[in-house]
Amino acid sequence: MATYGHTLPGPALAVNKVIVKDILANGTAAVVEIQQPKNSIVENVYVRILDDITVAGDVDIAFQMGATNSSADIVAAAATGILEGGDALTVSAGNVFKYDAVAGTAGPSTTGVTDGAGSYQTTARTLYAQFTTGAAAVSAQGGIELSCVYRIFE
Repeated sequence: MATYGHTLPGPALAVNKVIVKDILANGTAAVVEIQQPKNSIVENVYVRILDDITVAGDVDIAFQMGATNSSADIVAAAATGILEGGDALTVSAGNVFKYDAVAGTAGPSTTGVTDGAGSYQTTARTLYAQFTTGAAAVSAQGGIELSCVYRIFE
């Protein structure tokens, strides 16, 4: 007969954040580092716009996150993840964008897919968020809060 405990605590959710200012520039990719704790997986990533961000022309601001600089294995690349230039030239303060972690490499494994190594990290590591601005002047830099939600297991 199987043995199990009914009163054991489950995994805990934890969040850490980084606030950055003046990182966006004409035609460049800006990288922000954030630490993932040991014994965890990434649940979600949030980007909150703290101050208006304005570009001078019809360009996009992309977002992605990876375990290495410029990779997208934590959050898949979203070409218009922050701004779709054909829609507006300003991202207003107060916007909050939610990104799901990539299944199997950052977030929970996909049901029925068991051929990978899984996303559980036994050691702390650095994650790299990348914001890429198209070729247009950034007339209002704004501030950005990057928050990561982790599920930490014992």
